[in-house]
Amino acid sequence: MISEGSRELEAAAAEPSLRERNKAERRRRVLEAARAVFLEHGYEDATTREIAARAGVAVGTVFVYARDKRDLLMTIVNDDLEAVTEESFANLNGSEPFLEKLIALFEPRYRYWVRDPELSTFALHETASARVREVPSETERFYRRRHRMLDKIAELVAGEQQAGRLGVPDDPETIALFLMGTYLAHARFWLSDSDPQVPDGIARLRRQLELAMNGLKP
Repeated sequence: MISEGSRELEAAAAEPSLRERNKAERRRRVLEAARAVFLEHGYEDATTREIAARAGVAVGTVFVYARDKRDLLMTIVNDDLEAVTEESFANLNGSEPFLEKLIALFEPRYRYWVRDPELSTFALHETASARVREVPSETERFYRRRHRMLDKIAELVAGEQQAGRLGVPDDPETIALFLMGTYLAHARFWLSDSDPQVPDGIARLRRQLELAMNGLKP
């Protein structure tokens, strides 16, 4: 029989230590400060010194949580997109047509990117131009999540193919990569608009996905 004292010890062991809580709180302050400084001054003009001052920590503390300013931006984007990815997966409805499933996956990303187009464009540009073997860990994290999306799309493609609702011109992984590439290319063009709007972006993406799936044959 487990004593009350044992239960209390187990509960205490399961709770984060004071040191871990303090570290998590400092990380939160650093990232919130970085986001605020990026939005106020733009990524290029932001400095780690100002970010540290805004967070109330030493400059060296900033580098505990990110290698450099670029890594700070990617940490912010990654933390945000983790939640966005979970939302997009939760929005999937197995009974909807395949195109609607794709829109359910991509639309939360459009809502996220438009929150601050300048920083979003920079993040997309940085991850598009980086070589995977030479990029910081936060950019690698970005790519790992992208592979989660590719795996989910491939899973949906395979299900549609097995049900006979989608042709089999190629394997699910190749088709998923093609569809993901369509989204990524369109998202960059859309964000370059002077005033990108989510409904317009989704409508244009929907049309491009329809073309991708239907082809150009007469």
